[in-house]
Amino acid sequence: MGLVIPPSQKDIVIYQGATFRDYLIWRYGPTAETAAPVQFSAGTTARAHVRKRHADPAAILRFSTEALVGEGRIVLGATDGRIDLEMPDEVTEALPKSRFSGVWDIEIVWADGDVCRLVMGKCTIDPEATHG
Repeated sequence: MGLVIPPSQKDIVIYQGATFRDYLIWRYGPTAETAAPVQFSAGTTARAHVRKRHADPAAILRFSTEALVGEGRIVLGATDGRIDLEMPDEVTEALPKSRFSGVWDIEIVWADGDVCRLVMGKCTIDPEATHG
């Protein structure tokens, strides 16, 4: 069975027209001193969506370990608990040219099918002034 815990809070800012990169380190244990990095088994995937409101049917931005065209990419570290989020500037450039505040979360999908919402929070998209 995959590790399933209550989500932590992390707010992010995505700058329109710029490459987005952020990361998390997932450590788990009874105390902060003894917590060890989570190891992601083969077949584990991750997904993250940004929406205006939780109930909105369409995501404004998507991230996944599958790295589909027009999406951001999630890279899971095999043994160090690291989760990298990356989105190319071509994707962020296509965002609406107005300030946006919404919600986001990231889910880990373990190989056995268990799903853990690891992180959730607010997402701000900050429009660019330098555009062509």
